[in-house]
Amino acid sequence: MGTRGDSLNQAHPYSNIIFGGSISLWLLGGITAIVRGTGDMKTPARIAIFRAGAALPLFGILIFGWGPVPGFGIAGAAAAMLIYYTLGVVGLFVHLQSIKSPIHLTCSAFRSR
Repeated sequence: MGTRGDSLNQAHPYSNIIFGGSISLWLLGGITAIVRGTGDMKTPARIAIFRAGAALPLFGILIFGWGPVPGFGIAGAAAAMLIYYTLGVVGLFVHLQSIKSPIHLTCSAFRSR
């Protein structure tokens, strides 16, 4: 889009990390739609609130650093974004395997024969 210099140098690591982990964004959208399709609007909302609460310190720590964790700058923002999405995916998978879910995920590879 015509950027040069420092802007372009900063955009490359961010885009590489985000595009490399974009499967978590797609999974989050798909699983959220599945859960909402069952009529359960509260669980995705609760998980989104939890993720938002976890995101604020996570972004600050990974961008600027804190204690033993060094700051990663723009790459830290991308990593925090992927962690943010992955937390939602894990939360929704856990919900879909719980007794509260009207549908349940099963994996035949883990079943004993």
